[in-house]
Amino acid sequence: MDNDKLIVDKKILPDFFDHVLEAKELVDGNRLSVSEACKRTGISRSTFYKYKDFVEIPPENLIKKAILAFKVDDEPGVLSNILTEIAAKGANIITINQNVPMHNLAYITMMIDFGRAQETLDELVKRAREVKHVKSVQVMNHD
Repeated sequence: MDNDKLIVDKKILPDFFDHVLEAKELVDGNRLSVSEACKRTGISRSTFYKYKDFVEIPPENLIKKAILAFKVDDEPGVLSNILTEIAAKGANIITINQNVPMHNLAYITMMIDFGRAQETLDELVKRAREVKHVKSVQVMNHD
C-alpha cells in the first residue's frame, strides 16, 4: 500500500481524537490559545501536539455525487415520492431529467449529492427502490 492515509470510522478510535479535533477548531478559529483549548476539551497539551497534524475533518467541499437511473410506473406522484424520500435523508438533489413516458413506464435520471446525507448511497438506493411504483434504480456513476 503506497498511501499513508486511511479513512476509518471514528467509532473505533479512542475518544481523545474527537477532543483533539475540537481543540484544533478552537485554536484555528483564533478563539482560544492551545492551553485554553486543551483545558476546555479535557486533553493534555502533549496529546494535542502529538496528534493535531494527523487528524482532520474532511473538507466540506468534499462532495459525494451519484447519478441514479430510475424506471417507474407512469403514475401521478411517483417522482414527488422519490424526491421526498431522498431529501428526507439529507441528500441534495442537483438535477433531474425525465423522459416522455412510454408503455406506462417513465425513465428518470437524477444527480444527487449524498455527502451530507444521514445514510450511505447504498442505503439511499435501497430506500428509493422501496417507493411505490418504482420498478428499478441503478447507480450510473458516483465519486
